[in-house]
Amino acid sequence: MHRFIANYLIIFCLPLLFISSTIRFGVNNLSLYEYSVDKYDIHITTGIDKTELIGVYQHLIDFYNSLEDTPQIEVIRNGEPFTLFSENELMHLEDVKGLIRLDYMVQWITFALIIIASSVVRVVSPFISIII
Repeated sequence: MHRFIANYLIIFCLPLLFISSTIRFGVNNLSLYEYSVDKYDIHITTGIDKTELIGVYQHLIDFYNSLEDTPQIEVIRNGEPFTLFSENELMHLEDVKGLIRLDYMVQWITFALIIIASSVVRVVSPFISIII
């Protein structure tokens, strides 16, 4: 019975682990942000230098990973200092951070459950077959 439950727990947790890991990789991969700047010419559209935009993305990655207290950042746009985010955008980014933190928690919990269930399948199963 333990093996049966452990196997289904693994089957349930593996997709969640894959999805949450993919999200974590995407959120923290600066290369994806650099690609979007180049592909969509964001630096031209916004008037913010490409290297400064990459710095903004790095700042957001740091914010999502709790290395920064606020997502707010000042940039140079068309030669003038500019505060990047409005109050509504700041509230939105706080919400996004909460969802990202939830994703991290799902990733760690599913990983731990897979390890525990795998141990049950490997350790308990032979023991139960000896008793029965």
